[in-house]
Amino acid sequence: MNKKRTSVFSNGLIWFGAGVSLAEILTGTYFAPLGFGKAMAAILLGHLIGGLMMFAAGMIGAKERKSAMETVKMSFGEKGSLLFAVLNVLQLVGWTAIMIYDGALAADGVLHIGNWVWALVIGVLIIVWIFIGLTNLGRLNTVAMTALFILSLVLFKEIFFNSDFVMLITASDDTMTFGAAVELAVAMPLSWLPLISDYTREAEKPFAATLASVLVYSLVSIFMYMIGMGAAIFTGEYDIAQIMLKTGFGVVGLLIIVFSTVTTTFLDAYSAGVSSVSISSKIQEKWAAIVVTVIGTVAAIVYPMDNITNFLYLIGSVFAPMIAVQIADIGSFMTKFLRSEIFDPFEFMEGTLQTRITYDFDGHILSDSYSEDELREEGLFGHTYLPFSIQRPVLFDLIKGKKTPVFFKFTLFLSPSDFYERTQLPPDPSDAISGFLLNLRFMHGELTASTGVSYRTFSTDKSLEFEWDSYIRQFFKEHSLYFSEDL
Repeated sequence: MNKKRTSVFSNGLIWFGAGVSLAEILTGTYFAPLGFGKAMAAILLGHLIGGLMMFAAGMIGAKERKSAMETVKMSFGEKGSLLFAVLNVLQLVGWTAIMIYDGALAADGVLHIGNWVWALVIGVLIIVWIFIGLTNLGRLNTVAMTALFILSLVLFKEIFFNSDFVMLITASDDTMTFGAAVELAVAMPLSWLPLISDYTREAEKPFAATLASVLVYSLVSIFMYMIGMGAAIFTGEYDIAQIMLKTGFGVVGLLIIVFSTVTTTFLDAYSAGVSSVSISSKIQEKWAAIVVTVIGTVAAIVYPMDNITNFLYLIGSVFAPMIAVQIADIGSFMTKFLRSEIFDPFEFMEGTLQTRITYDFDGHILSDSYSEDELREEGLFGHTYLPFSIQRPVLFDLIKGKKTPVFFKFTLFLSPSDFYERTQLPPDPSDAISGFLLNLRFMHGELTASTGVSYRTFSTDKSLEFEWDSYIRQFFKEHSLYFSEDL
């Protein structure tokens, strides 16, 4: 019996619901001090960058038929992925609570019956969405999204084409720089990076569904940012409820607030359930999603969550993008990898190799087992992990022969000092980075390489990650290691 898959249209609807969000409108209001021109440029550039990252993440999940946290196992293994899964569940609980809180606050601003009542209403509706299930939402989502689309267009018209409104806020460089605005625009689509594969994995047509998901979300998100930014500029209001009231929206505004909150927050709660399964296979994703919704609802009732910008920046620092490339000539690559000195500047962090049996490698040097003289004598002094030059012949002996390995994953490590020396870049003054990672994975006859950066502390500065990506691309090209980024 074939598993029911989601259509391109239904995937587009799901991400339309993600884009029609109070969080997007609220975030859009923060761009008002830049003025309309600069604000739009920052919003468009941020969504272009964030959209490309979303597409890359979504295609990996769609191609492998794996959830977001399952794809993490490809690069970071079972133990490494467990940390990401826990962090993802925590951030999704936070998002669920924030979205319910903002929705309840805005709804109560239009109809005063108590924040906690609206939080309960929104929480119950989210649970209804969860019970219906992802593959059965089609008709309900079609009706809900059509209504939200029409209502959003009316709201846009009222803000930008109402003759009663004049420009109340002009450009000012005091409160937000263009760079910070771009980063904030990137942060919203980036926050979906750990989620998108949870939905594209179910797609009937992986590429088309992923492309539709990203395009629909990006366009709708830009539209919502514009509404928030325009509302702040033309009405002088940053409060969602006051924006609705000033534009003359009563019950209509209330419907926008409630159902946009439900359709967006459903994705957070559902993905939290999917990620929970990565922590333990005994967990049922639907019930985990319901538990997350309940926790988020309680948190929204009990705790104030008035500022989400720092949370967005935090998300951007934890789930940062990493390149993933597919090796074109596996034979040539493996020959150079195992029989030349090309990769010897790296250290061997960890690995798994499946041939007739499974080999697990931990590259940590047990310094307590060596004296300082012994470390210097064996060329291990100053290394955290085993130099790849020492591990390379071991791997060669295990892999050589006519029989291709079933699977392998090797993680190579380059220290910050080595990276700075090779790139001539100035050292990171914050000392937030502990190392640069290169992950090699062979499975189902395909060899992929992905990059990563290991942090000691959270950092919003992503510049070194892009430098590392650029370095690896150049490294591969210099050594004729041919690859494709069409994943």
